[in-house]
Amino acid sequence: MTGVTVDMVVQAGLQQISASRANAVEPERADLKGITVFLDRDGTVNRDTGFVKTPEELELLPGVAEAVLRLKRAGARVIVVTNQSGLARGLITPAALEAIHAKLRSLLTESGTSLDAIYFCPHHPDEGCACRKPKTGMVQRAAAQLGLDPGGYYVIGDQRRDIELGHRIGARTILVTTGPMSGEHLAALRTDGCPPDCAVASLGEAVEWIVENCRSRQQSTVSRQLSLTTGLED
Repeated sequence: MTGVTVDMVVQAGLQQISASRANAVEPERADLKGITVFLDRDGTVNRDTGFVKTPEELELLPGVAEAVLRLKRAGARVIVVTNQSGLARGLITPAALEAIHAKLRSLLTESGTSLDAIYFCPHHPDEGCACRKPKTGMVQRAAAQLGLDPGGYYVIGDQRRDIELGHRIGARTILVTTGPMSGEHLAALRTDGCPPDCAVASLGEAVEWIVENCRSRQQSTVSRQLSLTTGLED
């Protein structure tokens, strides 16, 4: 007799299963702490129809809600930064834009997730403002208001200006080919020698790349720390 009962064996098995599940989930939850992901809106989060003028016209692209949910569960902040010159052009009112963004938030809430903030530039391209992408005004405002870590920036968008914004703020950049002109923008960036760090077909794939990139960076940091420690001990 070993003194081990069936109940004890079952309990031990349940504990192992619970630990395995925790190990499978918790590392990803911690992977993106301190990370901020800046998302373009039209062509990246929702279908680009030219100018979205009403909440009814806003349609999330496939997999977007799930991608945002994954980012949030992993500890990242998710912020939309969007040029909305339709305001300056008289194509849309501030109240309509507010309603559109309320619809966006509602769709994400239905999937159990949310955005940390939405910033928009209301100016015409000819106004020379400091916030219209690829200028960095919206990111600077977000950083000041939310206390963001610039070392953890990622930018995802479907156009050249999104990638240029990312380069200007020292972010890692991902171009998603979900916009109507994404292919042309990607080709131009490559021709000019300033390509994105990654080009993918969906926001879900972009998030997968971010998770893997963060894991790789974290592992490199741990390896360097171990090397330094070993060197000191030697």
